[in-house]
Amino acid sequence: MNIKLDFTLNSAYERTEWLNNYIKNFERPLTSDELEMMGNYLLWGKSTDGLNEVQRKSVQIETRSKTWDEKAPESLEGLMEQPGFSEAYLSRFIAPTKRQRVKFSREEALRSAPDYARAQYINLFHEIDETDFLVELWELAHNKRSKEIRKSLVDSLSEETKERLSERAKHLNQYQYLKMKHLLVELRRQQFFIKDSYTSPVQRDRVISAAAPSPTFGDSIVVAPIGFKGDSPSDLLIWRPLSLLNPFSFTSEELAVIRKRLTNEQNSTATFDWREPEHVYQFILQYEELRDAADEEDRLGTLRFMVDTLDFYIEFAQLSDLHKDILDRKIKHEKNVDIALYINKKYGKSYSNNYISTLFTKKIIPLICAAAKTHFDILERLDKPEDFKKCASCGTWLLREPENFMRRARSKDGYAPTCKKCDKIRKMGG
Repeated sequence: MNIKLDFTLNSAYERTEWLNNYIKNFERPLTSDELEMMGNYLLWGKSTDGLNEVQRKSVQIETRSKTWDEKAPESLEGLMEQPGFSEAYLSRFIAPTKRQRVKFSREEALRSAPDYARAQYINLFHEIDETDFLVELWELAHNKRSKEIRKSLVDSLSEETKERLSERAKHLNQYQYLKMKHLLVELRRQQFFIKDSYTSPVQRDRVISAAAPSPTFGDSIVVAPIGFKGDSPSDLLIWRPLSLLNPFSFTSEELAVIRKRLTNEQNSTATFDWREPEHVYQFILQYEELRDAADEEDRLGTLRFMVDTLDFYIEFAQLSDLHKDILDRKIKHEKNVDIALYINKKYGKSYSNNYISTLFTKKIIPLICAAAKTHFDILERLDKPEDFKKCASCGTWLLREPENFMRRARSKDGYAPTCKKCDKIRKMGG
């Protein structure tokens, strides 16, 4: 993405006039990402009444607070992209006329739960009540709500606990309040994950068969987006850590080698793509077998390079320690219930085995796929130094994009001087 929008303009009219003149100078077709960014640029512009189209609820576009965004409707295409999707599921699927909100009953849950789940519920309910009480205290103190805290919630906490939370609420800033509100959503979701661990919800059938042969990766397979991590001269240039992946770390000759490699890859039809969650999911499920096969493979094979490529993207994704622990144990084919016991003990969580599966398929794998996409995007733009911005805190050169830097209309380039990662550390007092 190589566009520079003027974020000093606030009104929709000014932005429309400016954008009409700006796109006249483009000699190439605009990409879908660039068109989407320009569309959002116009939608956030304010009219004479001081509101933009998003505030009027005329449209909905993705925001940073994704937890509270309205969820997209379920689609057949969306279902088919889920790991483990089976067409047999469609025969028993009936789309509801409207979304049914399920109310969780604590009394019913404690009455029907087995002993191990009942203990998890008690700890989780206590954590939910404390977090809820803390959030509502902050909202009352900052005029975010007019109603008093409900009596049932107040009565569920001891006087000592309420005093401790009241003192803590006085020192919360807005960022910490939003984090607590996000945590409250996740804790309430965990109630249903625990319930699913001992009831019989509809389970998705797995596509992969235990008897399926391990895939072989030879000369016949084309791997996107940039092949695999080999040992050729161009590989040594491409497969670098993020800190060394910027236009200022290469000579003009090296950039030419990378550009030639990118051109060759883009002219191919991929049969395996590191940016596709389903592809990565299937590869990880057979990771140990593939690594063993790679160790036995002769030096002419490419399987060992595929395994090394996955290791590279896992490192590039900068997973948290918790996510790394889950991934390591999924690779070793440990059961979700055993992984949950380990994670809960090590990190003081109350995750159910179903939630471990959700983290693996909906969080960890997408992060690895996003790392592959980011790596390729950086390589594509290495010959455009103006697309990169150096973080004033950590010194890392990153793409000048909203994914890496916060918007700031008053700055010269429309972005904050520090990257999002450093900004997050600073806000958390790190």
